[in-house]
Amino acid sequence: GRFHASFNVIGTLSSRMSGADGLNAQGIKKAKYIRECFPLADPPMQLVGGDFESFEVVLMDAVYKDPDLRADLLRTHKCLDCHGSGKVNGKECSECAGKGEVNYKIHGLFGESLFKMNYFDILKTKGLPGDQDKYSRSKSCVFAMAYGGNEYTLQTRGGVEESQANAAYQDWVKRYQVWGMERRKVFDKFCSMKQPNGLGTKVEWHEPAEYVESIFNFRRYFTLENKIAKALFELAENPPKEWEKLKISVMRNDREQTAVGATRSALFGAAFRIQSDCMKAAANHTIQSSGATITKKLQRQIWDLQPNGS
Repeated sequence: GRFHASFNVIGTLSSRMSGADGLNAQGIKKAKYIRECFPLADPPMQLVGGDFESFEVVLMDAVYKDPDLRADLLRTHKCLDCHGSGKVNGKECSECAGKGEVNYKIHGLFGESLFKMNYFDILKTKGLPGDQDKYSRSKSCVFAMAYGGNEYTLQTRGGVEESQANAAYQDWVKRYQVWGMERRKVFDKFCSMKQPNGLGTKVEWHEPAEYVESIFNFRRYFTLENKIAKALFELAENPPKEWEKLKISVMRNDREQTAVGATRSALFGAAFRIQSDCMKAAANHTIQSSGATITKKLQRQIWDLQPNGS
């Protein structure tokens, strides 16, 4: 009847721990009706824990080093929960820890771009039911960007139209240009196929990077993915002569194509999908792998203070 968390400490591509023995304790669904099945402390005992504050935000700041974003995040404003008094119902305000002021939140800042609303109006939606909670929707988008998400991910996480997600991302990278450029550098390293003249034109191969490094120099290699993508590209560029002899027409995307033409398009599509996954994984790695290293170092220090079994 006891739940014992079990992890593989090493072995993942990002250096994160993975769940072992049939249950990933890191992946328990967030919904309250699921989490309440894991009390982790028998009454009347209380479970005492901790968490990193703004972990992914701090990592993005360390990786991208955008001075404008850092300046905005260091600004403060009056706490909305206690109206600057430092107390709520006579007790210390938990939001500002009694200070009466808090730092600007990246989720609210991105909400300005996503919903075209005032920062403080975004904050006031926190905790509202469903889609009314624009703060939490913005927060989901920020996490998605931290882990390599693109405009499509922002669309799904934010629950907005594609055009709105695209406009929000463009507004964000215009506002924080260094952030956008550093992120673009990671993507470009793994952009092996390009169409300089636009969609539907000739595809060019550019040798991608073999690996990406975290700020702690932990590498993730893409050797196999790059080889598969190149093999698909070369097959699409130079299909066997026998394919050309097949006089078969097919309908694809509301237009008629030859069988070899449709096959080449499918091969290019598969190669581009691999490329897209590599680009996303590389951007993810710079943040997630760095976080994994910090987490494991902290755990090791805790074990020094409280050895196993004490």
